[in-house]
Amino acid sequence: MKLKAISAALLAALMFTACAPPAAPTDSTPAGSPSSTTAQPAGEKVVTMAISSTWETLMPFNTSSNYGDVIFDQLYDRLVFNRGDNTFEPRLASGWEVGEDAKSITFAIDPKAKWHDGQPVTAEDVAFTAQLVSDPAINSSKRSFLNYFEGVDDSGAELSADSIGVEVLEGNKVRFNLKRPMDPEIILGVFNKNFFVLPKHILEDKTVEEVNGPDLWEAPIGSGPFKFGSSIAGEEIQLDCNESYHLGKPDFDKLVIRVTQSANLVAGLMSGDIDILAGSGLAAIPLEDWETAQAQENLNCVSIENYSYQYMVYNTQREYMTAEVRRAIDMAINRSTIVDQLLKGEGQILATPWGPNHPYCNKEVYPPEYDPETAKQMLADAGWDTGRELLMMVPTGNKVRERSAVLIQQDLEKVGVKIKLQSVDFPTLMSSMQNGETDFGLVGASPAADPDDHKPALEPGSSTNFSLLTDPTLYELMKKGLEATSFEARKAIYDEEQVKFREICNLSMLYSPNTLFAYNKRIQNVQPTDSNFLNWATWEWKVD
Repeated sequence: MKLKAISAALLAALMFTACAPPAAPTDSTPAGSPSSTTAQPAGEKVVTMAISSTWETLMPFNTSSNYGDVIFDQLYDRLVFNRGDNTFEPRLASGWEVGEDAKSITFAIDPKAKWHDGQPVTAEDVAFTAQLVSDPAINSSKRSFLNYFEGVDDSGAELSADSIGVEVLEGNKVRFNLKRPMDPEIILGVFNKNFFVLPKHILEDKTVEEVNGPDLWEAPIGSGPFKFGSSIAGEEIQLDCNESYHLGKPDFDKLVIRVTQSANLVAGLMSGDIDILAGSGLAAIPLEDWETAQAQENLNCVSIENYSYQYMVYNTQREYMTAEVRRAIDMAINRSTIVDQLLKGEGQILATPWGPNHPYCNKEVYPPEYDPETAKQMLADAGWDTGRELLMMVPTGNKVRERSAVLIQQDLEKVGVKIKLQSVDFPTLMSSMQNGETDFGLVGASPAADPDDHKPALEPGSSTNFSLLTDPTLYELMKKGLEATSFEARKAIYDEEQVKFREICNLSMLYSPNTLFAYNKRIQNVQPTDSNFLNWATWEWKVD
């Protein structure tokens, strides 16, 4: 086997993989479930996918993390499929039509779609799902995505029983009515990101307590390319091929989704215990193991640009943290050093939340200016006190981000801004920024493709407005962008917003790390960039 230098952590992981005895089933293993190392029947095609942390539940609307999305995507169906190039294709919906006034969108449900128990999937199921999730009595952490529709409040909760603007039409069609005219791509993005269709015939007679409880979701029925098989709580889930899947029977018999620590991912890929990573923010090769992964002859390795970003938050309520000072500090940060040294070139520098690969990027504000001499003069002109020490809080857990704080500290000291670094856990950082207890905070985000995802961070008074910005200029431009009904019209507004964003500078966007993705060459027809939108078209994969 062809190898390059291996890190100590990876070497330990390889030794563990080779020497560890088979894991014993846990108390939570259902009767008849295999352990995570149980051999599959001879002749079965099995693909094992790794995620780096466990899912919480198989109820797709009541989870606080994205780790379950890779499972939901296989068990259930979304109406549309968002490709990595940001185009949309049919999935459960065979097609859609936008109303002439851009205030509605109608989906035709694929007549071949069936639930795992053989019942047909209908427009009634889609409407029922929207009504169920908008019911405030149902526990849902993702209800807010419904806020665009008629009949719900800003949190996505129905104003009265089944008041959400959804109608079942003849011909197995369902129409969603919007509060205002909108660019249809916003709505398609909503249905791709968060809307997993649930079976009305199974759930309609259940009580609120049953829907909110755990038992109903231990072995759920969906309509996706794979059916629930078995699970070991916190370790793995086994899914069985849905031979009747309407987009085509998958080319393998089982999909095993296994929780694997990041340090063990390359070892698992090398040994064949893992075939593919979940990608996106769910499982990716650690940077220190990237060269080793690339050297393996059995692996395809892809560095994927994405829309995630890391940024620095300014406390705009400090009297000394004026816009001019913030712009000077932003200009003093050498983003290229972060990307070149810490990311080994596997990333992009950012000037705004929308990098050069984003369709809404305003190329006129790129690249962000790096000019420490001018920054030093701007600070002097602003009367900056070079003896003042500022506090920067850095959350633990992301090594590149932690190391970037040191580089930023060094950059700012060169222009006369002293920084004290304080490592904290993430909840402490959140509360400290919200309460104005720090001058700077380092944060990351993995937003949706649509720019509107960034709007809450700019809304005065919002819990995610960590910079405590009271100036409504950026938020009003974001609202205006949401109300435009075409890409061209929205792009012009967001271009203006990005110019203002650089002027107001309540946030310094720093860099976007690439997703370091890998999969075994026994799997063909994988589209790695699709994972940016938490999509995995397993029915298209070909497996040796």
